Amino acid sequence: EGGRYCDREALNTPTGECDEGYFCSGGAESRQEEECPPGHYCGKGSSEALECKPGEYQPDKGQGECLPCPPGQYCPDPGMDDTEGQCTKGHYCPEGAIDPVPCKEGTYNDILGRTSDADCQNCKPGYYCPGTGRFEMENKFRCKAGYFCDGSKPVSSSTGGTKCSIGMYCPKGTEQELPCPIGTLGLKTGLGSEEKCTACPKGYVCDNEGQEEASGECAPGYFCPEG
Repeated sequence: EGGRYCDREALNTPTGECDEGYFCSGGAESRQEEECPPGHYCGKGSSEALECKPGEYQPDKGQGECLPCPPGQYCPDPGMDDTEGQCTKGHYCPEGAIDPVPCKEGTYNDILGRTSDADCQNCKPGYYCPGTGRFEMENKFRCKAGYFCDGSKPVSSSTGGTKCSIGMYCPKGTEQELPCPIGTLGLKTGLGSEEKCTACPKGYVCDNEGQEEASGECAPGYFCPEG
């Protein structure tokens, strides 16, 4: 009888159940008839060795249960006697991971063996991170002109950063918005270059950086050309 053993002849019933960590197929004469191999588990009274499930592994023989895949590693297949290895970049692997979990849009991770979504960081300043599972910054994913990406929040598209304020301008890949220089005005949001700043109108003074309107009219007795 499977899972049981008979240690002598002419018995009406089996002597008992096979020990944990072992299995007893039909005709077993010992409670430790066959030792459970690595990658498998055998509970008490097992008639066969059972494969560890995906997300588990067992490196040792003679075991009654499998181990959860440790944090930072993953176990994708049944019957594993070792983990597949460290969690890949752009992903994280909590305990019991079957496959690496990709970092969400707007975040990245450039280190192997990460264990939680908290290890996925916001995209580096000046960049955005489209799609999931990103592990590096690419020049083609620099923040769009007219916006700035300071790394304070997840940014998943070229216009996902913060729109440049009035009085400021933001070239492509800007980390922090820049003030329109003295003698100019920033009349609207989303300016993408210094050239988009408007010259101070004739007869007026713009004597500070980052102005959205002139400081005032030219003083009596003075001439103020445009800019």
